[in-house]
Amino acid sequence: MPAPLPIAPEQGERMGLVEAVARYALGERMISLDPARAALDPGGAVRVVEGDLTIDGNLCLDWDYWQTLGLVVTGDLQVNGAIVNAEMESGPFLFVGGRTRAGAIIAGGAEFLFEGDVQADDIVLGHYNDGVLTFGAALRAPAVVTMDHHLEIRGRLEGRRFDTLFGGDPWSAVFDMAPDMLEAFDDNAFRSLDRVLIPQVMAGRPVVRDDLRQPVG
Repeated sequence: MPAPLPIAPEQGERMGLVEAVARYALGERMISLDPARAALDPGGAVRVVEGDLTIDGNLCLDWDYWQTLGLVVTGDLQVNGAIVNAEMESGPFLFVGGRTRAGAIIAGGAEFLFEGDVQADDIVLGHYNDGVLTFGAALRAPAVVTMDHHLEIRGRLEGRRFDTLFGGDPWSAVFDMAPDMLEAFDDNAFRSLDRVLIPQVMAGRPVVRDDLRQPVG
């Protein structure tokens, strides 16, 4: 497993989950928080930031690094690193009402909803089928990769999209990596997330091929 990531600073306020869902209509916006489907924890809490949030580093949304059930940002989110949910089966949710800028976005078992425009400088990846990754407006990223994941883009996409599991797209079409790293992904892509991809993304090293950074034609 990768080394621990920085998490969001203690900005904003701690709010009960049920109150946050009602106040921000999250049940109407997010699948995992729909009261008709989800048993909301009356004692659960979330971190709420009214307005903009800037994080100097990576934002990790895994249970090992997070003390609440999710993060709500009503304004813009600027992450000077990557947004990472490495766990395949769950994780704290993320809701952003404004625009988002990040180095990369990796989503697993959590639900991420970005309602405003999103720009990612490197890869956007949704992995495994327990989570939801939704972009409510435009998404700009050199490579958007689906690996057996619910990944929805409701606005325009400025970039290229790949499906490595059902679409048959090879990892070599996405990654700028050494041959042994590509072979590791071909052998076991899910295991290689922890061993190969996430450590590189966390360290701020680009993983997407240079030719994918050129404007789509």
